[in-house]
Amino acid sequence: MEQEIKDFVDMVPIKEEGTFFFESNDVAAARTAAISYCDKLNGNLIAERDGSLLKMEELKLDLRECSKSSPNTKLYIVYNAHYLRKEVYNAMLKSLEEPNHTIYILISPGSLPPTLLSRSIRFVLRSEIKEENISWEELPQLLNNEHDIPWGKVRFALKSLFISKIDLKDKIKLSESFSDKFFKEKKLLKRLGEEVVKAHILSGAENLESTMDCKPFFASGSHPNLTMFYTLFKS
Repeated sequence: MEQEIKDFVDMVPIKEEGTFFFESNDVAAARTAAISYCDKLNGNLIAERDGSLLKMEELKLDLRECSKSSPNTKLYIVYNAHYLRKEVYNAMLKSLEEPNHTIYILISPGSLPPTLLSRSIRFVLRSEIKEENISWEELPQLLNNEHDIPWGKVRFALKSLFISKIDLKDKIKLSESFSDKFFKEKKLLKRLGEEVVKAHILSGAENLESTMDCKPFFASGSHPNLTMFYTLFKS
């Protein structure tokens, strides 16, 4: 995948300002490409934000930084841009129209609202992620070693979970199998959330609740962070 990312970055033109839409079903690869493009420009990275979590207050502070003068081109990256709240992407529109020596990079595996698309140059990063038939019952084992988690396999196990018809007893048993240490690690929790989003898209459902009754799974058990996890990453 490293060569594909390099070829992709080489294809993206050098510009002083504007908006790019990096479309890819591998968000992690697209994020790597965005950072590599920043290095290519010797740019000033203002921030890299998760669109599913980006709040108005945070966006306003970021855009204020983007409006400041800088000797180098500024870059602002938003991944999971398809999950931007309506009021957030509406607030971004003026900055996209008047970028002020800033490159905005929006990353999504699917389409964006027409108002964002019309202001963006679209680039597609092809990914060779092969789907695997992995049961949701393997999740505890897959997540057992926090230093070596096979995230691709986790994604497809989560997809299996979403499209399954398991009962509440099994959901609670599964939720309690995750260690307290895992859910106290914010970086791991955030990455798991990204895989939930990808698995959600793969399942083809309109929202997490329509795939199964996820709330009991995420909110039950002895781990209070499971409730936070559900709140952060539900559609």
